Amino acid sequence: MPIVENRASIKQRLRAEAARQWGLDENDLKNGSFDPLVDLLFGAFAVETEKVWHELEVARSRVVKRMVETVLPEVITGILPAHTVLMARPVTGPAEVQPRDQFLAAGSDSAVFSSAGTFELSGATLQYIATGSRIDKVGAGSSRETVIRLNGGKSVGAYTVWIGIEPPTVGEVDSLVLFLNWSALAERARFLSYTASVKFFYGRDASLARLPIPVSVRQGIYSTSDASGPQAGYMARYEETVQNFYAPHFVTLDHLPLTDKRQLKKYPEAWEGTLEPAEKALFQQELFWLKMVAPAALTPEALDRLEIATNCFPAVNRKLVRQRGKLQPLFNVFALTEESGFLAIDRVMNGDGEELTPVGQHSPLSGDNVYSLRKRNVARFDHRDAFEKLTDVTHHLRDDLAAFNALDNSILTTHLDTINRGITKLREHLDTFTHQLPLLHILVRTRSQGSVLDVHFWSSLGSRGNGLAAQTKLKPEPTNQLKTDAALLMVPSSGGRDPLDEGQMQGAFREAILTRGKAVTVEDFRTIARSVLGDSAERVTVRKNLSIGEGAREGVRLVLEVGIVPIPSQKQTEEFWLKQAQLVKNKLEQCSTGVLPLFVQVEGFSWKV
Repeated sequence: MPIVENRASIKQRLRAEAARQWGLDENDLKNGSFDPLVDLLFGAFAVETEKVWHELEVARSRVVKRMVETVLPEVITGILPAHTVLMARPVTGPAEVQPRDQFLAAGSDSAVFSSAGTFELSGATLQYIATGSRIDKVGAGSSRETVIRLNGGKSVGAYTVWIGIEPPTVGEVDSLVLFLNWSALAERARFLSYTASVKFFYGRDASLARLPIPVSVRQGIYSTSDASGPQAGYMARYEETVQNFYAPHFVTLDHLPLTDKRQLKKYPEAWEGTLEPAEKALFQQELFWLKMVAPAALTPEALDRLEIATNCFPAVNRKLVRQRGKLQPLFNVFALTEESGFLAIDRVMNGDGEELTPVGQHSPLSGDNVYSLRKRNVARFDHRDAFEKLTDVTHHLRDDLAAFNALDNSILTTHLDTINRGITKLREHLDTFTHQLPLLHILVRTRSQGSVLDVHFWSSLGSRGNGLAAQTKLKPEPTNQLKTDAALLMVPSSGGRDPLDEGQMQGAFREAILTRGKAVTVEDFRTIARSVLGDSAERVTVRKNLSIGEGAREGVRLVLEVGIVPIPSQKQTEEFWLKQAQLVKNKLEQCSTGVLPLFVQVEGFSWKV
């Protein structure tokens, strides 16, 4: 119940009620018919009543906060790391990038990124991209520089993109992941959804018609590590969320003979009658040529500005921290020192090299090697029970002392006074000591008693990891399994969040209670969307609508349209709303079991995702 009255309004109500009881009218009130002492008492009562109002409101807020903290797990209300897309070309051919591979942003001591999953990198390099009447050389960071401009109305093909790829010098590659992007936000919002409809071809088949060979295409990028199932950890589920967020940017080409020397050409056969002899002489290196056929919705201007890159993968802002300590034989509690940006435990190992299992995943076959993460609860006996227990002991001593005093034997009086003074000092020390305790602890049960314990855990900058610009260079850590010269941000980092405040926690609590993680009704969709948007949107609308399909043979279809209405007084950028819309769509698609296509649109912008 919100506070709706102050001391002045309370006093006015008291005066009005007293006048009614004593038979006075409004004129008597205005003329000051009340005794000054009565008026003074009314004022004092109003002040105390206002204090009670405040205390009730604070108590209500505390109760709601404790209830939210009890019901909601910390992975919902805690810190979220920023995410982006990295490009890192292996120096030794095809390689695998793992989450434990760390990349440090240049000029920063703490902005560390790692892959959002385990991904295979082909090691292939893009050399040429041809669209319309231009053939471009691909430079560092997927930049394009035109080297040939076709004249006389010549073209490499309508709605066609030719990609010249240099295969890795060593190793075999069976699949290739391409990253597709537009730097301009308007073009990205308008055209990115059509990347799911592109088709790829290579070479020529053995038939008389010599037709291009189609390639098996999957939308998105896929981690080789299994992050599904009820035993999946918090970071594994967040990695899957990041992969889904950037899925429209990636296409995976399967069963591609990238390293087959018979498929390598200096330029495509289809260009034989298009290029002049001098232009053909510019192509000295034999490459693997891919033909990408785009839907008609991708205009020639959009294809000219399309950025294509290889060896890219989603990444999150997190740092792997290793902390080593020694366990006490009878008190296996391990405190974590870096607490501000704690995300999750990666692994815990004892002195014998055995990896400990979390309590939630423990089974009788796991033995004694288990651990549990706690937040300052290891000190609960000292903080909550110790003083009461010591006080109870002194009470028993005082009762016994009374019996001794009855016998005129007061020898224990001095000792009891000493104990009371010691308890008082101990209580003062505990009150100070509570604030000095580490916030996070690990409770360990292991067969290797009194041994060394290695704890590896993730930390993040939260919202401070946002805003790193595209093309920012990152330096790989020397301990990385992936050997690469450097890494590059392909899109600005975003999505980082600090722990929820009290108001945001109540919104998350409302979502959990009303939807239970499922989007079934219109109100469920609206509640989940509001939970993602927080205080940035004025309202959210959900309705069925008609939309034209994205495919070549799709007509008008029924869709579910989620509309976001921004708060007029808050001016946010188009990039902010584009990312918010994508986050809302990903969350709703995860929670929804519906069959209708889902679109999210922000009022004031022409695009929708």
